Amino acid sequence: MTSEFDEHEEAEDELFTDDEEKKPKGLLNLGVHEEDEFEPLERVYNRLSDRGLSVIDTDREAVPAAEPADTETELWPEAEEKAKVEKGEDVLIEEQEGIDDPVRMYLREIGKVYLLTASDEKRLARAMEEGKHIQRIERRWLEEHGRPARGTEILLSLLNELHESRRDYNGVAKHLGLSKATLSQRIADPVFRSAVDGELDQELATAIFESLKLQPGQAEQALVRLSIVTHILTPEIVRQAGEAVGGEDKLLPPPWD
Repeated sequence: MTSEFDEHEEAEDELFTDDEEKKPKGLLNLGVHEEDEFEPLERVYNRLSDRGLSVIDTDREAVPAAEPADTETELWPEAEEKAKVEKGEDVLIEEQEGIDDPVRMYLREIGKVYLLTASDEKRLARAMEEGKHIQRIERRWLEEHGRPARGTEILLSLLNELHESRRDYNGVAKHLGLSKATLSQRIADPVFRSAVDGELDQELATAIFESLKLQPGQAEQALVRLSIVTHILTPEIVRQAGEAVGGEDKLLPPPWD
């Protein structure tokens, strides 16, 4: 204990000069000019620094402390790699659960499929029905003639079906005020298309039933058949066929020769 005190006293004595009173240099004293104060104070700092003592100078410019690293956004490479592995394991577990759960797998799969609208369903159903109708014509022609039907022969077969249904066809045209229209004009008319292609018009079905003296249900079947045939026979096809035979009025009955 005594030696530590003596060493402290010796260090303190060295801070003073030999020719001046024992008075700390660098402190503000009366009679000491400001310009004479800095060099002794610097020597005091140097001596203390040589003895391993740190001195805090409050008059010097403060050095800003380094900002701590953002541990939430900056990760060590090992920690970042571990986080990726854990995330991949979570995704794998979720996929396995989806495979094991049939309901979840079904919902996930149907979410990737484009859903049809009501108009899409009607359009596809009509295309399927028209395709089946043409296939029936081709089978019947093959059975009767022993060879596949040509395109012109399929067209004439459709015109023949329309001619056989002329009572239904003319009855609908009369009810809709289209008696004077040509075949292509009737087929392209929006009112005609809405009547035969849309939902079953009970008023129209009743009018045909009464005027043609059909059995119950026959009017609905007549409208469906008329819708299919006139939808396959587009106005463009009918006009071209009419030009080939000298007029649309010569298409019914169809000119087989």
